[in-house]
Amino acid sequence: MAAGGARSQKTLGAARKAYEQAQARASREDASLTTAKTAIKATQKAIERAKLVSPVAGTIVARAAEVGREVSAGGESLFLVTSDLSIVNVEARVDAAFAQNRRLGETILFGVDSIPDRQFQGKVIQMSQAPKARGAGEISLILVTINSDRLLPPGASVRVRFWQSMAGS
Repeated sequence: MAAGGARSQKTLGAARKAYEQAQARASREDASLTTAKTAIKATQKAIERAKLVSPVAGTIVARAAEVGREVSAGGESLFLVTSDLSIVNVEARVDAAFAQNRRLGETILFGVDSIPDRQFQGKVIQMSQAPKARGAGEISLILVTINSDRLLPPGASVRVRFWQSMAGS
């Protein structure tokens, strides 16, 4: 019996030690949880106080910053902003044979495939060799057009089709 009692005392002592270690570990985890919750609250308050202010009024038509990316004041330009979406420039890449008969200041009727029932009127304001042209005879025409109904989104890639030049323009 004495040997059995000693074994029971030893087992009881080991169990108490394991229990105390588990309690100490739980206390440390509780402290870590409290620290993490405090850090979350501080971060949430910082986010609430953060304010992104634009130095210009207008509509953002392109952005270089990605969500979650850290930015700093005075760095690279993050946004392309326009104040007037009612007038847009349309870049059309055309073959040289078509461009050969066009002149700066000429008014051209054109349409875009995404808006099939609508004609637009644009004035040629620039003609140049298309950058990274696929073919040697590709020319870039820049047309300025009225976009009062804002059907032509800025920065969009659209397929342009031409109908005619307007006589006397």
